[in-house]
Amino acid sequence: DYPARDPGVISVGASAYCDQVKGVVGSGGYEYVAGYSNWGGSGGSPAVSLVAPGGDPDANQTSASCTGSCIDPLQWITNLDSLQGPLAEEVSLFAGTSMATPHVAGAAALVLTKHPGLSPAQVLTILQMSADKIGDNRQGAGRLNVVNALNATP
Repeated sequence: DYPARDPGVISVGASAYCDQVKGVVGSGGYEYVAGYSNWGGSGGSPAVSLVAPGGDPDANQTSASCTGSCIDPLQWITNLDSLQGPLAEEVSLFAGTSMATPHVAGAAALVLTKHPGLSPAQVLTILQMSADKIGDNRQGAGRLNVVNALNATP
């Protein structure tokens, strides 16, 4: 829906990762579109442009794609809470499309830094064509791969 469907906008969903063994990062598993993430609009509108890591801290309750071992610390974004003052920061973990979208914005900025003359449509094409397929039909073009995007930038 809007504003994601406005012309010139890159619509971003969030991916999450399900560990094979609960609580053991790197135990094998799979990536999927997070249960809370938008993936398309009403009336058969197109899927999101692509997804980026957003994590899924509540996957056990919200994702039909994950079966009980899905708490996703691997993709959570760690943040120091600067409101607590020097040396008293609290570490918080955030997840969501609000965490996935900056990954895509940063990748677009890097692509434009490498080739400033690209149009917005060309940047989107590079991001989509270089994305990794995660095997989820709600992934849009796939999950953002910044290295591939930069290598694909002329």
